[in-house]
Amino acid sequence: MRLAARRTIDIVAIVLVAALLTGCPFMQRRYTPPRDDVLASNQSHPAPTFDVFGRSILHDEADEMMKTEAGRATLSAANGAVAIDEEFLKVGKEAFYEEAFGNEVFLTDVLGMIDGPVTPGAIAKAVLALKGQGTTNLRVALAKDANIGGKQFREGDVIDTGLDVPRGAVAPMGMTIKQVMRKTYAGVTCALCHSTIDPATHLVVHGAPNHDFQRGLMIAWRRTARRTSRTAASLTSKHS
Repeated sequence: MRLAARRTIDIVAIVLVAALLTGCPFMQRRYTPPRDDVLASNQSHPAPTFDVFGRSILHDEADEMMKTEAGRATLSAANGAVAIDEEFLKVGKEAFYEEAFGNEVFLTDVLGMIDGPVTPGAIAKAVLALKGQGTTNLRVALAKDANIGGKQFREGDVIDTGLDVPRGAVAPMGMTIKQVMRKTYAGVTCALCHSTIDPATHLVVHGAPNHDFQRGLMIAWRRTARRTSRTAASLTSKHS
């Protein structure tokens, strides 16, 4: 009974995680790391209060400029000045971690992002196996065979992706999956390559490069899988 109950719980958990990854309408996945899951930075310089075309204006300087008409004009939005406040930083952070800027179309329809052996379901199982611990290198069991550069990969082979999963997260950081009608689209955000996980604590490190992400390999077998499936379909149509 205990074994059956445990298997039922595992199946339900996999379904839930897969639903998040495949963008079910009632479970859209959006991830921006909360403060508690971010490694504290040893910032040695104060944050700017304004940015004027790339020039950072610190708090004390901004206070002095606000005392004069010319200074207020310089720090006005009409002059191109941008106030660096909490709301502005929140919007930027969410865009950095969640916005794919439409690259889902290229990655899915052109590149074949989810046509290869690393499927949303395979990723979901790999994330679930972490049990909330997080990792700097998500290891995924391939969902199908693939041949890359003459090297044969078999279904079930476990490969290193270099994808980062923060502790407690239900999907790799920097990946977006959404449903449009009946089609699933996969995309990536800035955070996929430009944020990482501290290997000791599995906390998010803002702006640090994800140096071990296996870009080339993952792109290669997605293209191969897509090309192979099209070739097979073409040959089938010719001989039917």
